[in-house]
Amino acid sequence: MYYSLDDVAHRLGKSMRQIRYMIKQGTAKPINPKTYRSDGGYMFDQDEVNRLEHLFETDKLSLNEAAELIGITPQYLSSLAVEGTIISELKKIGKRTYRLFSKEDCHSLKEELSNNHSTKRHTQFGDKLTLYNDGIRLFMLSNYKHEQVRVVRVEPLTLLKENGEVISADSTDTTSDAWPERSYVRKKGFVEFRISIPRHIEHQTYNTLYKMIGELGTKNIQIYETSMGDYFVRCRQGNFFGNQEDFELLKMHIRAGKIRMEGHRIYLDTNYVSKTINIPDQLFDKLSSNAETEDVSVEEKIISLIEENL
Repeated sequence: MYYSLDDVAHRLGKSMRQIRYMIKQGTAKPINPKTYRSDGGYMFDQDEVNRLEHLFETDKLSLNEAAELIGITPQYLSSLAVEGTIISELKKIGKRTYRLFSKEDCHSLKEELSNNHSTKRHTQFGDKLTLYNDGIRLFMLSNYKHEQVRVVRVEPLTLLKENGEVISADSTDTTSDAWPERSYVRKKGFVEFRISIPRHIEHQTYNTLYKMIGELGTKNIQIYETSMGDYFVRCRQGNFFGNQEDFELLKMHIRAGKIRMEGHRIYLDTNYVSKTINIPDQLFDKLSSNAETEDVSVEEKIISLIEENL
C-alpha cells in the first residue's frame, strides 16, 4: 500500500508544505524522489509512514500546533518554553531541530491560562506564593499573640511559630508596607534555586529570601512551594546586598544559572549572553520563513544554524 503526500500530511497532522520541506531536508523519504512529477506526486510506502509516525509521535505537537491548541501565539509559547513555564523537548530530525510539546502539557497550560487568579497560581513548579497581601510581606518576622512568628504564606495567612508549629491566622500584631517598587528586568532567562522548607523561624533561608524579594523586586522573583517540601525560587538577572551566609546557602541550592559574590553584593546571572546584531532585511525574511516552515522561533533557527556551522 502506498500513501500520497496528502495522506502522509493527514497521518502526521502536518501541512503538505511541511512534508515537502521534510523531503527537501531528507527527513521524509518517498519511494519516487526522481519520478514524482511523472507519477503525479510523491508516494510513500508503509514502512516510511510508520517510521515518520514514530519519529514525530502522535502525542507530540510542533510549536505551531501546540500554540494553536493552547490559543496563544507561537512566539509567546516559545518564550514560555525557554523560561520553563511549559516542558518541551528539542528533537533533532535530519539536519534541523524541532521543539515538541506533549498534548497533556499543552492542555494543562491552556487550563492554567484560562482559570481564575487563585487557580492560576498553581503551576508545574508547585503552588505559587503571593509575596504581599493586606499589610503582610512573605517571610517577614512578626508577632502573634505576644509570640514571635515567621509569615510563611500571606494568602491565606499562615504563620510558623517558634516551636515549629504552623498555624492559620486572620491577622498579626504587626504589619508592613508593600515591597519597594523595582523595574522589571527584561534580560532573558532565569536563575533557579530549590531549597528545603525550614521549620525554624530564624533559619537563614527565610532571611536570604526576604532580602532577595526586597532588592530584586516582586516583578523579578517567583517563589513556589512544591509537593516535595521545597521552595522553588526563580529570579531574573540582578544583584542584592548579602553576606557570606546568603551566598553559601544559594550556592549550595542553585539549579540553573550562575551566582557570584563581589564585595557585599551577590550577583545572579543566567546562562544567556545578550548581543545585538544587525541583519539585512532579506536575510531576516529568509530566516523567518525557514523558522515558520520548521515550526521553531527565529531565535531557535539562528542558534541551530550557528551550532551546525561551528
